[in-house]
Amino acid sequence: WHNLKGIYGAYLILLLPSILFAGQTGKIMGIITDATSGEPLIGANIVVEGTTLGAASDVDGDYIILNVPPGIYTLTASMLSYQDMRVTKIRVSIDQSTRVDFKLNPMAIELGEVVTVEAERPLIQKDLTSTESSVGADEIQTMPVENLQDILELQAGVIVDNRGEFHIRGGRSSEIAYFV
Repeated sequence: WHNLKGIYGAYLILLLPSILFAGQTGKIMGIITDATSGEPLIGANIVVEGTTLGAASDVDGDYIILNVPPGIYTLTASMLSYQDMRVTKIRVSIDQSTRVDFKLNPMAIELGEVVTVEAERPLIQKDLTSTESSVGADEIQTMPVENLQDILELQAGVIVDNRGEFHIRGGRSSEIAYFV
């Protein structure tokens, strides 16, 4: 009798991990193709509505959505210049693969009105020989600064080395005259 208990105990120990680690989710997979040519669509988006789950099709048009909780779902496939396609009542079961293939129809894209933007000043001002940056009193009041050095350090192109010397736009503090 003791030997039989040992066999049942060993069987239970071997069976328990498989029960504990049994799958709790399923997966949805399939292929997305062009309805007219049959060519696979690369980069099409597939979304499981009502969840954060989804995937994009690979170079062969295949997609796989893993870790889908069991239930009934609606899938939407979409891609630029194709009509979206929805498939409803897709049943996902634990440890099962559900296959859903999509054939998307091409769609003409309507081009909107063309907007022309015109610059108000030239990119290069030929009459300027230097650059200038100014900071007003209102701006200084909102800055996290205590002195003039702090204000200068916050300006673009200004670096202070470990000796406290300023380097403005790559130059040394002794090379050029600066007006503060």
